[in-house]
Amino acid sequence: MPTELYIYGGAFGLPSIDPQCLALISYMSIVSHQEFSIIECNDTGFSPTGELPMLHDGKNWIAGANRIIAYLAKIVRDLFA
Repeated sequence: MPTELYIYGGAFGLPSIDPQCLALISYMSIVSHQEFSIIECNDTGFSPTGELPMLHDGKNWIAGANRIIAYLAKIVRDLFA
């Protein structure tokens, strides 16, 4: 199953209206060594912490930009350890 990034929907030609979601899309495009799908989801009730962006990576659900970046950084460190 590919990694899924849940974000607020887009407007004005942008993939999301939320700055954290936009930053995370850019970060994952540059740093992530795996493919990911972007899923528009404006319902924060879907998130375990009530916030977006949210990452679904296999069995892991991580919500919040800072927690997602920390999670991805750990994966990259583990790949090169």
